[in-house]
Amino acid sequence: MSVEARASTGGVEASSRRGALDHGFAWRLLDALRDPAYFVDVRGRTLYWNEAMARFTGYPAEEVLGRPASNSKLGYEDAAGVPLRTDDFPGKRTLREGRAVDRMISVRRRDGERIPAEARCSPVRDEAGAVAGVLVVLRDATSAAALERALRQARLAAESDPLTGLANRRALDRMLDLRLRVQVCEGRPSCLILADLDRFKSVNDGWGHVVGDRALAAFADMLRGQSRAEDLVARFGGEEFVVLLPDAPLEVAARVAERLRAATPSATPPELAPRRLSASFGVVEAALGETAPQLLRRADAALYRAKAAGRDRVEVDEAADPWGGFARLPGPPEFDALRLDPPGA
Repeated sequence: MSVEARASTGGVEASSRRGALDHGFAWRLLDALRDPAYFVDVRGRTLYWNEAMARFTGYPAEEVLGRPASNSKLGYEDAAGVPLRTDDFPGKRTLREGRAVDRMISVRRRDGERIPAEARCSPVRDEAGAVAGVLVVLRDATSAAALERALRQARLAAESDPLTGLANRRALDRMLDLRLRVQVCEGRPSCLILADLDRFKSVNDGWGHVVGDRALAAFADMLRGQSRAEDLVARFGGEEFVVLLPDAPLEVAARVAERLRAATPSATPPELAPRRLSASFGVVEAALGETAPQLLRRADAALYRAKAAGRDRVEVDEAADPWGGFARLPGPPEFDALRLDPPGA
């Protein structure tokens, strides 16, 4: 339906809900909408504001009609909570580009409450086909946003270890598969460190599972604190943990593992004194085309060698040519810092 926005000779009367619009039947149809809707002309004036919009925002029509839409009281933000500039609002894009634009936003009601909404903006053309304005219809997305939050929390819970807060085996498997695919596509190295707390069964047997759990949580905190933001630290199961280092060659991963080994005693709970925690580490670099199970088996074999050699040590799997004769790309500049210093040093 084509709608012509025609201004009256005396200007726009803000007290009139339809402002300068004379297509009464068209606006009665819009009044019947249960979704909030309003119309802005090419000059940026709000010329229509339906009853649903008044209920949704708390602002009656007489407070907004005839006023520039850029002076809106609704405080639009994007889905991340960042205030939208006037030019970023989808209605402005519709006026500028002459096409429908949809976007998730949040709207500030009169009482200060913020409501997530989907803004659906459609161009309205006059009888000559020129854009006369934009019709904005808002869809309350409160339920959808709540569902998305619940799904995010469920995904987080499904991929988190409840004791340590680290990623669990499920998350590790997913990220490891993804990382190995990226390695094939981009030609960058990836390494994996498998760590196991030494003689941990004796901790549970001698001090109880409560103290054992504290030791596991403290060791996890140490691993997390000593790792880069892009590394994935996961609890592999029991007293075994994994650190996945993307874009790290084997020599860097070996140095990281040695740093973790040296820091392990600091994770000892006070109740264990005079005993000190120690851990053994197996370090491997992913070979080109290697699967996650194959990589983990090699890491486990390196860890076994570390334990067989006396524990509290790092064993590196020195594959002859993990890249099968293909050249790998050099790592990023931060490798130099990673070779020498722990995070925050």
